[in-house]
Amino acid sequence: MLKAFAVAFLITAVYSCQKGLKGPNGDAGNALNLSSESVQIGEPLAASVSEYTGDVSWSVSPAQNADIDADGNESTVTFFRSGNYMLSALTSNGVISRNITVGNVFRATADSSGGDTTGGGDTSYIASLLGDQIRMRPLSDSGGLAFFSITTNKYPCRNNYLVYTQNLDTGTNINYVGVQIPANCFGGTARSRAYIVNRDYNQPGYYPITITLNGLSYRGTLQVTNTEYIFNWPYTTGVVISPKRITR
Repeated sequence: MLKAFAVAFLITAVYSCQKGLKGPNGDAGNALNLSSESVQIGEPLAASVSEYTGDVSWSVSPAQNADIDADGNESTVTFFRSGNYMLSALTSNGVISRNITVGNVFRATADSSGGDTTGGGDTSYIASLLGDQIRMRPLSDSGGLAFFSITTNKYPCRNNYLVYTQNLDTGTNINYVGVQIPANCFGGTARSRAYIVNRDYNQPGYYPITITLNGLSYRGTLQVTNTEYIFNWPYTTGVVISPKRITR
């Protein structure tokens, strides 16, 4: 009887000790840290798993309206639609999840002031895109056509973002200016991104596209039908548009 009691006590003590090691998100010693639990459309969300240096598998549910740029135990997430999401990190200790609310305000990153390009001190500055490439993913937005743009290279601060200007008078005309490195840096590095609401093409037809990166202009056309956006875009480097055909 005494031996059985001692074994039962030992098992209970071990279980209690293990339970006490669990972090606030349920994993032993790990927590899923977020830059914010509430962001807007196009606003970068920085996430990391604390006290963990192994591989992490990141996922978002629902997945179709989000992009994850992962780097080990850190990631940067961008959402394309408002709503409620769950961000999950799978580690060797298990799954950690956090709820995210995405508002319906569009986070614009268009350049309006020119910005500080010196990069000195602790202030925000705009880094050059020299030597970089940009992939543009077209999306059918409630306001018409939109683009999720992301760089190939990584830049300081996981909450950095692409700065651009655009002219919607005749078709699509976007100029990528640089990468905004914010003063409230979240640390780490990440590919820079922007969610660009382009325009609502009410009438079917052909429209010009001009995208400028590092002083070089890339040109193509957009065919708008009653049901689709179709891109005639010959470039495979520099500025890449993919996919080239989406439903309106």
